[in-house]
Amino acid sequence: MSAEADDIIFALGTNPTTASCFNPEDHFSIVSSTDLKTWTVVTNVNSGIPGSVHVWVPEWYVEGGVARVLANIDIGEKKNFRPYIFTAENSSLTSWSGPVDMGIGAPGKNRIDTVMVKSGGTYHVFTKENYTL
Repeated sequence: MSAEADDIIFALGTNPTTASCFNPEDHFSIVSSTDLKTWTVVTNVNSGIPGSVHVWVPEWYVEGGVARVLANIDIGEKKNFRPYIFTAENSSLTSWSGPVDMGIGAPGKNRIDTVMVKSGGTYHVFTKENYTL
């Protein structure tokens, strides 16, 4: 997912320790580019959750001029994903709040690929319960 500001493109992503998407990663990254060819890491945002194993599918949304990221965080080896919200603490996107649990699904329900869509003044959240990872 990317966002554009003053001719700078910002994108979110994850970068596991090896090429496999199933290897551990305890953060998501924000990168920027002015030409879509050269990318610079703006910051890595740690999950802030003890024992986190994976941070997947970070998604931007902006509310009232404030950037937020919804990310799915696993604390149980691909069996306990839950959606969390992080809030930018500055306009340069270098400082972020700790995670706020969205309260969707009980622990162990493995909610992955959570996305949020705003229609009118209402946010709608779509997620799936997955036990096949």
